[in-house]
Amino acid sequence: QTKAYWIELFRSHNIKVFTSWYKHDGVHCAIAEALEGLGGVATIYQRSFESHPSPQLTIHSDIVFGFSPIVAGVEERANSIVKYHVATGYLGDHRFPLLKQRADIMRRKLFEQGAKRIISFSDESTFDDPRWVHGHDVARKDYSFLLEKVLLEPALGLIIKPKVPGTIKERLGPICLLLEQALDTGRCMIFDESGDFQASRPPAESALAADIAIHSTLYSAAAAVEAALVGVPTLMLDHEGWPDSPIYRLGEGKVVFKNWDTLWDSCQEHWSVPGGIPGFGDWTDLIDEIDPFR
Repeated sequence: QTKAYWIELFRSHNIKVFTSWYKHDGVHCAIAEALEGLGGVATIYQRSFESHPSPQLTIHSDIVFGFSPIVAGVEERANSIVKYHVATGYLGDHRFPLLKQRADIMRRKLFEQGAKRIISFSDESTFDDPRWVHGHDVARKDYSFLLEKVLLEPALGLIIKPKVPGTIKERLGPICLLLEQALDTGRCMIFDESGDFQASRPPAESALAADIAIHSTLYSAAAAVEAALVGVPTLMLDHEGWPDSPIYRLGEGKVVFKNWDTLWDSCQEHWSVPGGIPGFGDWTDLIDEIDPFR
């Protein structure tokens, strides 16, 4: 029935090419089958960082535009059906220079309020049902830690980049009081504008305004990839306990941290050492695999 719907739609409008990033259900397979029968072409472009094969990442498409040739291997191990894989590099990097001016304005505003060090924090969202993915308790612990630091340390600035801004208050629940108090200091900002699907402002914008970028999970690291690509020291929290992630190659205690206390102590040490800790937040050894062009 799904395939028949797309056949009728493509035929009635003489559509021969379909492009999308969404591959996380079976609809894109029906679309590819429909276009094959009509002599058309289905394409998928990569949107998120992907390091391991999964049934959720299996693709059926004529052409896939991926960040790097390594992604083709991930797709092959996921039993994807792909005729051509084209390595493009990270598709969002065209916007980096366009964000610099807005990031500089944010940074200057935080400095005017007394901040001397600025952290950018990106979350991966949380859900009502914690059985399969992170529940809201994880977000509340993450945000509690950072917001309390803003209130306790007058030299700290914080930029918050939620993946789904529209649900942030619901997800934080009682922690919203801390958020309001931190915002009142003038040293905390939040990207609360929602786009059609998730956030309307990219992670690179908040990262460019910060000294250090922090991302809340290893399993979906697109926000961290953006921060690393713009050259900002980028740290990862491993809530899941996933040492198989290639990000671990960058060094536990340098890029990957298992809890907030250790991460924070390392940030304090980094800021106290002239020139910082060597290799702190440095993605050099992995970045070529993610985007060989840049």
